[in-house]
Amino acid sequence: MTTQGTYETLSNVPAYLVYLINLTGTVLAHPMDVMRVNVQASALHYISLRRIIRLMFNKKGIRGFYYGLEGAIVRCTVQSISQYMFFHYLKHSQYITILKPFDNNAVAGLSGFCSGMLATPFVKYAMIRQTDLTRNVYDRRNYVNFANACFCMFHKGGIKHIFAGFKLHALTSCALAVATPPIYNTIQDLLVKLHKLDDKPWEISLISLTLTGSILSLIFTPVDAIKTIIMTADYEVYPMKKDVCAALIQRHGYKGFFLGLKPALAAIIPHSIVA
Repeated sequence: MTTQGTYETLSNVPAYLVYLINLTGTVLAHPMDVMRVNVQASALHYISLRRIIRLMFNKKGIRGFYYGLEGAIVRCTVQSISQYMFFHYLKHSQYITILKPFDNNAVAGLSGFCSGMLATPFVKYAMIRQTDLTRNVYDRRNYVNFANACFCMFHKGGIKHIFAGFKLHALTSCALAVATPPIYNTIQDLLVKLHKLDDKPWEISLISLTLTGSILSLIFTPVDAIKTIIMTADYEVYPMKKDVCAALIQRHGYKGFFLGLKPALAAIIPHSIVA
């Protein structure tokens, strides 16, 4: 979110605006997100992006590109609202304010971590719904809604099954909340200096947001790939992170960590325009 040329944390933005921005970006970027999740989830038995697009279109037509949207909306709602609530609670907590140095960026990181942990089951549900699109009939989970998904996952493996991958998701949410403002502001200042501008027009803000998103996607795509494989795995004992890394390297080399990067970069555009 940008205001007056600088990146705003959650401190000065109304809750409804945070939610609307995140929700609109999620809806617009959903087709790219479906592609990314399916590419990464199938990394251990590689399916090309072209084949995934063909499967999406052949099975559901145009609707295939918005398959699992309800899960993505639930995930966006829970994580956006919980992060906003955690941020304002922590910002005014007497135990947090006595810490030095105190700044909004650190609180944003902590709230991102907490909301990431809380939202893990919803993220898992959204990913499983999306990957059902490219699974064969016998491997689909076919969860009707979030409650049904939680019941089935709990029955299979308990709470551990529901929260599989929570560490990676929480740390990623924390890192994104901490890293986005300084990277954005640095890029924007450089662009203003390069073009010798006195003010910061919207074009500079849009380019800065897009470049920031691209840098962060490049950094976090390997983490997303591992997280997606773990969250969508249908095992009672989930694969260890080191085993997933070894399997990716063995099958694809180090390029395996960057499967899904193209749709991830494409998804940045609608998010940047909306923000």
